[in-house]
Amino acid sequence: MWDGKKFNCNEGAYWKFRALSDELCAEHRLTIIKNPQGKTPRSIYFAEKRGDPTTFNLMREAIDYAITCSRGFDDFKHIMRDQGYFIDLNPNRKYWTIRSENSKKAVRMYRLGENYSNDSIKRRIYEQGFDTWQRNADYTHSRVTLRNYRPPRRRFLGSFKQTKKRTGLVALYMHYCYLLGYYPKNRRHQPLSPEMKEAWRHLDRLSDQVRLVSHKGLNTIEDVHSFIAETDQLIQAITADRQKVYNKLRRCHNDDRRSELLHRRDDCTAVLTDLRKEKKIALTILEDNPTVKENIRIETQMRNEAFGLQQKQRHTFRSYGR
Repeated sequence: MWDGKKFNCNEGAYWKFRALSDELCAEHRLTIIKNPQGKTPRSIYFAEKRGDPTTFNLMREAIDYAITCSRGFDDFKHIMRDQGYFIDLNPNRKYWTIRSENSKKAVRMYRLGENYSNDSIKRRIYEQGFDTWQRNADYTHSRVTLRNYRPPRRRFLGSFKQTKKRTGLVALYMHYCYLLGYYPKNRRHQPLSPEMKEAWRHLDRLSDQVRLVSHKGLNTIEDVHSFIAETDQLIQAITADRQKVYNKLRRCHNDDRRSELLHRRDDCTAVLTDLRKEKKIALTILEDNPTVKENIRIETQMRNEAFGLQQKQRHTFRSYGR
């Protein structure tokens, strides 16, 4: 079937072309795509195939867990809400939808696979055995235990005023790594929100950002912009020097001199590689910084809800912007 949306036609023209395409396919006994969808990006396709925590994989995992612990649709909605998802099971709607608590865009459940359509979810909930009651009781008990848990109080023998503190981007990213479970190494946290679970896929990228921020002393976003500008100047200067080496190589016929020029060329290339990598990481810091702050806010909110704490009114990250 021909997809008219690829050619930026309006909605009416698209449906006319689609109807004509379906008629032609039916006449020639060709396959008709009932629900055409865009192509999945290659990285996301293989990540889902490996079982990595992508958006859809996390939704499938949450739905599967909620179904195994649900005695009915009320329990199903409640457990999905505890996991950070809102679901719309309106019987008047053709397709049920799911969305993250902090996302504005909903996803039709049938897009997650055959086992997540309306009829499949109904069948999976009502065809379960009596073990479901025990699993539901265990889930309720675990939620009550978590809400009633209070960490032991510790006394700090020292002075917080004299303690060296991290500030700026270093503090922000180290706190983000702590919530993800990257720090400390011997204690692995389990993020609560879907946004933080999905962020696990980007830990290598986040680690590069933390190292760059720490080694280069980038405390603010302005420092990152200055670092990018300085790196651009260095890249231009070294690129010009390497071009001069190439020009000399074309006119050089002495083997010893040529070997020396090739060594200089390789040194310039190695330095350019490192500079371009650092610049790329710095650009990702500018890109990810708003997302990091938002994910920390979401994770803190869900942790407070899980432990029954009240959200603090003061701005949590006011010191990071200094």
